[in-house]
Amino acid sequence: MAIEIQTETWYVIWSVVITAIIGLLAVIVKLYQKYKDIQNQLKERGRQSRQMGINEIKGGIHQILGTFSLLNEYDEVMLLSSTAGNASLDLIGVNQDIMDFIEIKTKGASLTKGEKKVKRLVEEKMIRYRIVDAELPVDFTIEDRNSQNNAEK
Repeated sequence: MAIEIQTETWYVIWSVVITAIIGLLAVIVKLYQKYKDIQNQLKERGRQSRQMGINEIKGGIHQILGTFSLLNEYDEVMLLSSTAGNASLDLIGVNQDIMDFIEIKTKGASLTKGEKKVKRLVEEKMIRYRIVDAELPVDFTIEDRNSQNNAEK
């Protein structure tokens, strides 16, 4: 006794199979599009990273050249250094009758938040001249590590 499957049942089975295949293809297309989006994002981030490096190098070159070009404008030029990653001031230039706080920027570059703050403080004359006394400690010692390790044993 053979089981007969009606034509309508075959249509239903094939409809389910085709729907599953179409659904699977849709998922594959979405995954592929996500893959391409991530690939494009990585390329863009790489491009941005390279550009940031180039900008930093150019900024350093501009700062060095700018410093040298200002040497003739002032009686004294003080190069400021900082432990901060992005210092908000580069130089102080002093002449007979004026002292300038100088930030060297690549042409067209905008001021950072810290630079804007320093600019505002100078413009509002919220600056002062401080003398800070420092004294070396009398009991400062330096020991060889080997001596210290032997004492611990």
